[in-house]
Amino acid sequence: MMIAPLAVSALLVMSRNWNELRSVVVSEDWGLTASLATLAVFARSSNTLAGAQTELSEWPGARWPRNTAHKHVPALVRKHWLRRIAIGNVTSLDWYEITAEGDEHRLGWLRSHAMGPAAVERDTALGKIELCMSLADVSVVIDAIEAEEAMYERAFGEAHGRSIAARRARVRDPARSGDLRSRLRDIGIVMEAALWDETAKRLHLARRELETLRGELQGETVG
Repeated sequence: MMIAPLAVSALLVMSRNWNELRSVVVSEDWGLTASLATLAVFARSSNTLAGAQTELSEWPGARWPRNTAHKHVPALVRKHWLRRIAIGNVTSLDWYEITAEGDEHRLGWLRSHAMGPAAVERDTALGKIELCMSLADVSVVIDAIEAEEAMYERAFGEAHGRSIAARRARVRDPARSGDLRSRLRDIGIVMEAALWDETAKRLHLARRELETLRGELQGETVG
């Protein structure tokens, strides 16, 4: 059975009103890139390639590839955003620092903001809804969304647990409350938990609407 375009379009329009959408879909021209993340590591302090890669691996939830620093530092040097200040025994132990131009680029990104909501077409769930051509397709998408919903619920639970642990750590160690890096990291954990929570809720809404649509159209078929 083919789905009427009007039914799919109505669901898509409903989806575009989700407040969570702009938090989930990141525009390419202002989102955090691996190159910018690498630059940010050196903005904290001078570092080696190996040290920068270690810091990137500890970036909350980012999952940067293991070769991120080695891949992007040469390009950052060519742009004059980083400079090598010491040569190590091996390439991974070469020391680099951020330049004035590089720090200005970092500050420019901090000052930037989206000029409007990101394109909804880049969202996977919305794309799948748009591409459904039959009730069989809808059933497949429902199963996929349900699996993702469960995944984000687990991610929220883990991040929420880390947020609670960070809050308790501040209570046990008052000095932690005055440490900028620690507080920023804690805020990042709170935002991460909120993002996974909102994503799970958004997927739950999509699944519920699709299940309703499938039930209504199946009823029409039987009748």
